[in-house]
Amino acid sequence: MWDWLSQLTGGQASFVGTLTGSILGFVALVFGALFNFRLNRRRDALLRADEAAAVTAALFSEIILVRAEVARTARLVAKIEMRGGEFEAHFMEYIRLQDPMLYKALANKLGLLDPKLVLGITAFHSRVQTVRDWLPQLVEKEDRGFSYSTLSVLEPAIQAIDEIKPILDAMADGMEIERPKDEGDLGGARDVAEMERDRFAEHS
Repeated sequence: MWDWLSQLTGGQASFVGTLTGSILGFVALVFGALFNFRLNRRRDALLRADEAAAVTAALFSEIILVRAEVARTARLVAKIEMRGGEFEAHFMEYIRLQDPMLYKALANKLGLLDPKLVLGITAFHSRVQTVRDWLPQLVEKEDRGFSYSTLSVLEPAIQAIDEIKPILDAMADGMEIERPKDEGDLGGARDVAEMERDRFAEHS
């Protein structure tokens, strides 16, 4: 190889030198582009991780508050049912489940989270929405001639409370914070729900 190069004359040597420089320059350019691409990928991954952490923290905080409100609602519904009382109009004024503003605002960011978390979070809010939809139906109406079972509210409320707990624990572990105190006290809601299921089973 070196013997062949040493035998090259002016024009040939110049061409080989230019070609070699071009090849080396192209190889350096390719390696530089690949290295820059890798750095960009790493930067983008860090940005996505930071954004996912922020979304997780926001949803985590809101779910804890909503979960406590759902538990309170279930306790009140069960208490009225156990006392044989009626669900009057002022009942809805006393119980108001607020819309999950952060969940709705961050819905387009859920894809940043682990799929298991996404499934758990969406299932939780779906059950809470079911509770919110059925609560007004418990209010007695003279022109209706019938009443709805409290199970229509208690069942999705109990499911929402129970099923989101491991999701909250996983979110807390991911953020490396202390697991949240369980604010899902359902009082007598489970017993009332079980009695309602037994009652329906007897009539079916």
